[in-house]
Amino acid sequence: MDSFRFLRNPQVIILGLCIAVATIGSSIILSSAFLKFQKATHEVITVTGSANQSITSDYVVWNASFDVRDTDLARGYKRLSADLEKVKQYLQTKGIQGNEITIPQVGTQQLYKKDEHGNDTNELNSKLDASVNSERHGSK
Repeated sequence: MDSFRFLRNPQVIILGLCIAVATIGSSIILSSAFLKFQKATHEVITVTGSANQSITSDYVVWNASFDVRDTDLARGYKRLSADLEKVKQYLQTKGIQGNEITIPQVGTQQLYKKDEHGNDTNELNSKLDASVNSERHGSK
């Protein structure tokens, strides 16, 4: 019983009660703040609608891509170049200037022809692909 003799001192009991009340009070305050923060972060406004008047955009980007497959890489590149010229001419007839057109690097990929069962054969079929990008800034 000598080990519990310190509990007879009223100052120790009051100190223990104060620590308990402070712990409970701070837990309530922190959990309430956390819940308010969580609620605020999950509140989202989503707006959908339609325009009632026509607008004119001052910035537009067009991206297009096309490819050619051929067993001869040089012949495929010539076909791709001819198709590219047709695409550029078409874009220019639609009002896009030549300096607004960007043509990135041509990509090549080696594909193997398939037999009647869908298996790869040893015969190569090259795939060349190109893309055309156009970017226009309007006047303000």
